[in-house]
Amino acid sequence: MERYDVVVIGGGVNGLAAAARLAQSGFAVLVLERGEQPEAAALAGEIVPGFKAPPFSLPGGYLDPNFVCALGLGRHGLRALRLDGGISLFDDGRYVASYTDAGVMTREIQRHNKRDASAWTRFARDMQRQARRLEKRILEEQQDPARRSPAAIRKLVQDVRALMLKPAHELHDEARVWLQSMETFLDGYFRSDHLKAHIASAALPGHAQGPCGQTTAALLPLLWIGERSGGMPARLLPQGGLPALTKAIANALKAAGGDIRFGAEVVDVRMEGRKAAGVVLSDDTEIAARCVLSDLDVKHSYLGLFNWSSLPKRYVEEIGHFRTEGVTAQLDLALSSFPDFPDLPRGCPALAGGLRLPGFLDDMEWGFDDWQDHTPPRRPLIDMTFPSLADPSLAPAGKHLASITLHYVPYELHDGSWSGARRAELVQLVLKKLETVSPGFIERIEGYRLALPRDIEEETGHTHGDPFAGQMNLDQLFFNRPVPGFAAYEGPVENFYLCSASAHPGGAGLGIAGYNVAEKLLGSLNGGSGLFRRGKGAAA
Repeated sequence: MERYDVVVIGGGVNGLAAAARLAQSGFAVLVLERGEQPEAAALAGEIVPGFKAPPFSLPGGYLDPNFVCALGLGRHGLRALRLDGGISLFDDGRYVASYTDAGVMTREIQRHNKRDASAWTRFARDMQRQARRLEKRILEEQQDPARRSPAAIRKLVQDVRALMLKPAHELHDEARVWLQSMETFLDGYFRSDHLKAHIASAALPGHAQGPCGQTTAALLPLLWIGERSGGMPARLLPQGGLPALTKAIANALKAAGGDIRFGAEVVDVRMEGRKAAGVVLSDDTEIAARCVLSDLDVKHSYLGLFNWSSLPKRYVEEIGHFRTEGVTAQLDLALSSFPDFPDLPRGCPALAGGLRLPGFLDDMEWGFDDWQDHTPPRRPLIDMTFPSLADPSLAPAGKHLASITLHYVPYELHDGSWSGARRAELVQLVLKKLETVSPGFIERIEGYRLALPRDIEEETGHTHGDPFAGQMNLDQLFFNRPVPGFAAYEGPVENFYLCSASAHPGGAGLGIAGYNVAEKLLGSLNGGSGLFRRGKGAAA
């Protein structure tokens, strides 16, 4: 039987990040990935000959520079692109562009409302202030206050002391951002409906919430994490997209002596008493390990790999209630040439960050209502990027790939399935919308691929195709993630850890959950737990 210090189930960004960090510290690590393609970054296939569809991912995502440096990803081929944050284009021909430069962004807002331009400075300052507080929470392990460990008590005392020292106006500001709706919060700064829709539409994708729901203002500071300019946050993207990031982390893992095995589906966790001691594959191969990490979502990690009767009843119930929502679809289009947008200035640099057709806040709320009613969206929030601009290999020379995230697309319908006819109707709805802002757009299309939430579930393994492996509402964040009483990446099974986006910080940072788990394990080693022995290798 093979033996490793650590076995990681799943070769996504978080699983690879955990594996690479532990391998770089001298431990024998094996990543088991059910997919067949190298570097766990397989393209979804050709739309038509010459056009390659990238795997599903939401536009953007915080890529922490400290995380990149810690794993040495620059040495393993990772290059990052910092792009202005895109453009929102409206039916009346007006648009709002995002610029990271504060002066340019202020002039952009002045085109719509001079008062809003002066309010922007205050808004950007407040967002940065909240984002800096979030950064500290995101990049560290969460201590569960329900556990009366010395570390948890120390953390609780520190938080209470910090709270008592805060000025009253800061407490008021925090209450507003955590408790108000996005609509109410933005109304407190701006008058322009175009500007408010532009800001909201950047924060909502992936979330099963509308802009009028209580606490949705808390989604806004996530955009500003890592941002230090006074403009609208940039989109910091790996050059080549998510596959390039996973490839770089996989290269770092291999360089450190770690292994990746493809076509290896884990169906069970080996137990010794109440401790995880390895895994069992679909071909009955058993692999022993001192510690098992799972990059699957929390439902698949526990309800799919363990006998439910071996887990505490309350834990099984809590995981069953953990909300995973399919809310986004991906439409990839093969284009014969780059489309024209006559309402935009030629050569607008913000277009490199993508184009959104959001409608106004009411349109987004109506889209959310359709999603709640499990009906095909009549007004989906459309977010389109052009991956071929950064990676020309995705399309033939002179041609382009458009990748569209459609928001408020339900996983299942109240009156039937997503039939072929209904899928085609959704595509035609989107294309007609694009044709209104880009005449001749439909004529450029050589083929398309539509992935609905159920398709994304099959592709990513996330329950219901949830892009965050669990919704990021306040009751499912921080020490409540994934469920109350079991934060800090641990559950009821000793030596089994959750390192996927179902754990803290969810979808707020690429690879951070996996990296945090690795740091936790290394900390337990340094604390003398004896879980690992440095330099232990695999043995047949």
